[in-house]
Amino acid sequence: RNVTVQSVVDDGSLVKKGDVVLRFEKASVLDDKRSKESELEIARAEMRRVGQGLTKERIDLDLEVQRNQLRVERAQLDVVEGVEFVSKVQLEQAKLAVQTTKLELQLAKKAQINFAKKRAAALEVQRLKVQSIAEKLERVESNLEQLVLTAPADGVVYGPITRLNWNRGQKVAPGKVAQAGDVLLELPDLSAFDVDIYVRQRDAALLSEGDTAVVYPTIRPDMPMK
Repeated sequence: RNVTVQSVVDDGSLVKKGDVVLRFEKASVLDDKRSKESELEIARAEMRRVGQGLTKERIDLDLEVQRNQLRVERAQLDVVEGVEFVSKVQLEQAKLAVQTTKLELQLAKKAQINFAKKRAAALEVQRLKVQSIAEKLERVESNLEQLVLTAPADGVVYGPITRLNWNRGQKVAPGKVAQAGDVLLELPDLSAFDVDIYVRQRDAALLSEGDTAVVYPTIRPDMPMK
């Protein structure tokens, strides 16, 4: 994403390891963070609502199985008690009631099994939604931490001429917009480097291989280097 530079140390500044060298504006990232936090709370609330609804449905199914179990037992008892005291037609009706209640009990138990699968699938969907939003929030929080850049080592900060705000020939400065891949600052290793020096032809005879040279960097002329 594109970010706006809030502050940056001056080109050629001496810095110590851990010094803050550049800060980006946080407003847009903070807005994004608040938005993701809100989405996460909504997703968690929805997961709780779905879970509560599924719990109520499971209780209803369990009660239905228990009711059907009692109906079967009652129908079977009616058959046993009616063998000697009811007509043949009534006895057949009682036996049919036993078969009917057993079938209803089987259907209720089957509904229990199907519900267990439905519950697992529904909760997994909600869990994945929460996980996805939580991961996005973590990335935003990580981006927020990266909006403050610190020096990885002691040295002199150099701001190269680069492409900023879609224009070439720019140096990083407050208000500039940076995007992924932009080179904003460099911390050159000054322990060893090459220097190209142009010498007038008439002075070439005064130089010999191995001579000591004193270099005055443009950005820090007060720090001559041998």
